[in-house]
Amino acid sequence: MGKIRVLSEQLINQIAAGEIVERPASVVKELVENALDAGAARIDIEVARGGRERITIRDDGEGMSHEDALLAFEHHATSKLRATEDLERIASLGFRGEALPSIAAVSRLALRTAERNAGGAAGGTLVEIHGGVIRDVRPIAWAGGTELVVRDLFFNVPARKKFLRAEATESAHIARTVTHYALAWPAVHFTLLSGTRRVIDVPPVRSLDERIHQLFGDEFLADMISVDAQEGGVRLSGFISGPHQRRASTEAQYFFVNGRMVRDRLLATALSQVYRGIIPGGTYPAVILFVEIPATDIDVNVHPAKTEIRFRQAWQVQTFIRRTLETAIRAHRPFASLADWAAPAEPADTPAGDTPTGETGSAADAVRQRVHEALADFSARPAPPMERRFTFTHGSTGAPDATTASPADRRPETMAPPVPGAAATETGRWRVLGQWRESFIVAVSPDELLVVDQHVAHERVLYEAFRRQLGERAVPRQRLLVPETLELSPAHREELDRAAAGFEIEPFGSGGTVVIKAVPAMASRVEVELLVRDILDRLGDAGASFSIDEVQRRVAAALACHAAVKIHTPLEPEVMQSLVDRLLAAEEPTTCPHGRPVVLRLHIRDVEKGFKRA
Repeated sequence: MGKIRVLSEQLINQIAAGEIVERPASVVKELVENALDAGAARIDIEVARGGRERITIRDDGEGMSHEDALLAFEHHATSKLRATEDLERIASLGFRGEALPSIAAVSRLALRTAERNAGGAAGGTLVEIHGGVIRDVRPIAWAGGTELVVRDLFFNVPARKKFLRAEATESAHIARTVTHYALAWPAVHFTLLSGTRRVIDVPPVRSLDERIHQLFGDEFLADMISVDAQEGGVRLSGFISGPHQRRASTEAQYFFVNGRMVRDRLLATALSQVYRGIIPGGTYPAVILFVEIPATDIDVNVHPAKTEIRFRQAWQVQTFIRRTLETAIRAHRPFASLADWAAPAEPADTPAGDTPTGETGSAADAVRQRVHEALADFSARPAPPMERRFTFTHGSTGAPDATTASPADRRPETMAPPVPGAAATETGRWRVLGQWRESFIVAVSPDELLVVDQHVAHERVLYEAFRRQLGERAVPRQRLLVPETLELSPAHREELDRAAAGFEIEPFGSGGTVVIKAVPAMASRVEVELLVRDILDRLGDAGASFSIDEVQRRVAAALACHAAVKIHTPLEPEVMQSLVDRLLAAEEPTTCPHGRPVVLRLHIRDVEKGFKRA
C-alpha cells in the first residue's frame, strides 16, 4: 500500500484555518475587512473573554442574498475576483475566499444577513456551522447588513487552543487590530466592546488627525510631525514622532498600503534607517504612515493572512520613503547642531531651481564668532548651587538623594578628591574613594580598582527590591497630591490591568482615559505619565504575549529605570557608600535589568603589568 493519501475535507479545512486564524484577533481582522469591502458605514465588535468564548461583528453593509450566504462558506468562493488579470490590480481588502470557511472550520459560527434593500420579514438568511459542518440554514427576519457570531474558537483544535494567551493579552491584540482599521477608515463608525467595557467608540470624522484625537487623545499629536509627499505614482502621508518622542516598543507604529494594514520589512527598514542616530538604540518612533500606490505596482497575494506585500520597485519606494521622512524630521528639529555652524561654508545640495539664500561667507563667520563668544561666556559662569534632591540611607528602597557639591568641588574632568574618613568606611570588600564626572563611583577592594555606573547600579538595587515587593504582594503606595489623568490608546487600556501592580488607577469617562491616584512608593519622585507609558510600551511588543513573571519583570525594569539616580548627579560620600553596599547585597550585582554592565574592574596584576612591574 502506498504511503501518500488524500487528506479528509475536515483536516484540509483545519490546516487552511491554521494559516489564517492564528488567534481571536485574526478572526476580527478578517471579518472587519469583509465588512469594509461590503461598504459598511458602521461596524460593531463585541468580544467575551478575549474572543475565546465569543466574537460578534455587525455591519450595515450591503449584506448577502440567500444563495451568496451559502456560497460564502465554500473555499475560494469570492465576489472580488473574476479572472487571472484581476490579481494584478486588487483594490479590495479581501480576495482569496478563504476567511469564512477557515473560521467556520474551527468554531461554532452563526451568520445572519440580508441584502440592504431586501430585509424585513423573512428577507434574511441564517446559516449555522459547527466545526465546518452545516447545522442549520433557514430564512429569518433581518433588517439588512450582516452579523457573524463566532463561539468557542478552536474548540475542535486543542493543540491550537492551548497556545492562546491570557484574556487581557488577546483583548489587547483585538484592540490593536480594530485601532488599525479605525485609523485607515476615519469615515466609518467603529465600536469595540470587551466584556462590559467599551474600549473603542469612534464616530465617523473627515480627517486622519480627528480620528487620531478620538483614539489617542490630544497629547499624541502634540509632538508629531505631519508628512505628505508624492513622487511619481507613490504618495506617502501621515504622522511621525520627533526625536524627543520615543517608545520602548514598536506598538505605536501603524503602516498601511492602499488602506491595508501591513507588516512590511521594506517600510520598517526605511524607518529604522531614518531614526538611526536620532534616537537611542532600543527605542522606537511612533508613526502612522499611509502609502498610496497603483495596485499594479504591488503584490498582495503573498500570504494567506494578507498582511505581507511586495513592491515591484522596492528600492525606489524605500528611497522615496526614507528621503521624505528625513526631510520632515530635519525641518522640525528644535535646535541647530553646532556642527552646522562649524561646517565649511559650502553650498548644500539643493534641488534644481532652489538656490540657497544664506548669508555671505564673512557674515556667516561673524555669526559663528558671536556664537562661540556666547558659549565661552556661558561656560565661564559659575554653576548655581543645586538643590538637595535625594536622601539615601541604608535599607532605603527609594531614589538616592544627592547633596550638592559646591562649584569649586565640581570637577567634571577629574576624579573628586578622597573623602575624609573614607578609609575607615568599608563594608565587605569595596571602599568608596570618590565620584568621577558626577556619574561614576570609584571604589577599591584589596586587589582591584572599581568604577561603578551609579545609574545602572541603582537600577539593579531598585529592580530587585520591587520584584521582592511584587512577590510578597506588599507594594507600598504613595498617593498623589494631584491625581494624574492619562489618555491611553485602546490597546494600552486593555493592557493596563496587567501592569497596574502598585498603582491605583480608575477609569475616567469613556474611551481610554484613566486617573492615576497612587503609585509605588519608590516611584514617588518620577514623572508618572512617562513611567506608565514606558511600562505599557515595554508590554506592547508586536505579537508578544508574556507570562505573569515576565510582565512583572518588565514593569519592575521600567520603574527602576525611571526612579534610579541619574548620571551627572553629584552624590555625597555616605550616599555612594550606601549604594555600593546595597549593590554588593543584590542577587545579580554585575548587570542592570537591561543587561548592561554595572562595574568595570581593574586588577592589581593589570596595573603592575602596565607599569612593567609584573
